[in-house]
Amino acid sequence: MIRSTGNPIGSLVMATGKVHLEFWWNLGMFAVLPLSIYIGSYWGLEGIGYSLVITMILCLIPMWYFMVRALIKASLREYLYTFLQPFIFIVISATTTVGVSFIQINIPTQILLTIASFGSVYTLLHLYFKTNLVVFLGIKQ
Repeated sequence: MIRSTGNPIGSLVMATGKVHLEFWWNLGMFAVLPLSIYIGSYWGLEGIGYSLVITMILCLIPMWYFMVRALIKASLREYLYTFLQPFIFIVISATTTVGVSFIQINIPTQILLTIASFGSVYTLLHLYFKTNLVVFLGIKQ
């Protein structure tokens, strides 16, 4: 989730004509991510996953400072607020899928049910609370 927020910044960088900022940011990430993976590898694949999540969280404020603030002058509060609604949606969706883990069925079916339940709950929350998307899709309220 955190890593995906950097994707729209690429379009923002292009629109503002300040591609040099993204170059330097990516160069810095090129140095940080392999180090994070190396450190996490001492604890196996799970350690790599945790180290990447921690690295992305630690990079949130520098990304805001060097990229978002420099491009559109958004405050840290505005930037962090953009994470709030998707985070709440993910927590609600994950909570509802916990019940699937208690069903005694084969693993592939359980994985499919988990993905389907998480995806459907997240989509419904997104459709209900994101009015611009609802209007765009032409869904009557």
